[in-house]
Amino acid sequence: GKSGLDLDEAVRTTSQKLIQATQKNQTLADEMIMKTMVKAGHKVRDQWEKHHIRKLDTLVTIRKVKGFRQGQKAALAGRAECSFNILEAFVSAVGMGDDINAIIRTCPAPRDGESELACQVNGAILGAWVGNLATKLALAASNCALSINVDAICSAGVAGLVSAMGEIAAGASLGVACSGTPPQLTTTKVS
Repeated sequence: GKSGLDLDEAVRTTSQKLIQATQKNQTLADEMIMKTMVKAGHKVRDQWEKHHIRKLDTLVTIRKVKGFRQGQKAALAGRAECSFNILEAFVSAVGMGDDINAIIRTCPAPRDGESELACQVNGAILGAWVGNLATKLALAASNCALSINVDAICSAGVAGLVSAMGEIAAGASLGVACSGTPPQLTTTKVS
């Protein structure tokens, strides 16, 4: 009887106390977890803002970056120009070889009117090729160096004038032939 009811009542009361204590502890645990998560969230947000949101660059920094990039572009352009100068010098050397071959075929004596004209044009164009080769090599000497070589640029200008004079001479020889008047001064008299 009575002792069985007392025992059941005691177990029920103890169970209720344990359930209430567990619920209270669960609430405490939930609150602690929420506080920890909020605090961790603030730390993560602060860290993200610190590392991922950057401050605006100052004008000085922007100018430094632009200057550095322009320097890189100038260096690339200089290397490209150097390569083109060397390639153009090679083309001029090949042109000289081709023109020397043409001179060997058109200039031996005796020459008639067409051979005389061809010899004059080929001789003038050879001068243009030599001037062009000298120009491109002088430009390569400046563009391939670490710094600008003023003497090389100056000599490129002078050699460019020599090249232009050769082309003018070849054009003049052809122009005279177009006028219908044969050349008065032959290349045999010049040499």
